[in-house]
Amino acid sequence: MEWRVVADIAVGLAVPAGAAGLFALGRISAREVLFVVLGFLIGLSFELFIGLWPGFIVFKMHWPLPMDTILVSHSLWDAGIFMVGCVLAGVVLRRRLGGGCARFDWRELGIMVLWGAGSAFVVELIGNGVMWEYQP
Repeated sequence: MEWRVVADIAVGLAVPAGAAGLFALGRISAREVLFVVLGFLIGLSFELFIGLWPGFIVFKMHWPLPMDTILVSHSLWDAGIFMVGCVLAGVVLRRRLGGGCARFDWRELGIMVLWGAGSAFVVELIGNGVMWEYQP
């Protein structure tokens, strides 16, 4: 199996494993675990859109596993990216770890939106044309 496939799945699995480990150690609360699930669901909504639209995207690398595995793996990646955004918002706003997203805050939303757009841009720069390609 190609190293990129192994790395893709390993990083995807590391996100829920890391969240479960941090929760077991008492480093994150159940609320943060729910944020991981929320990040997964947000990512899954995009991944399913791509997966259900035949011909929209062409994978340039061989994926030897069922297509569902790439959708789940990338949704788990998205959960991790979402959690980095939550931590980033807390750092910028000088809140204790896990102290964010307790109530609505425009500044926090702005940071998360900027993080989401920026991280999506970087992912597209890295992967588009190398690992996948969009078809008009």
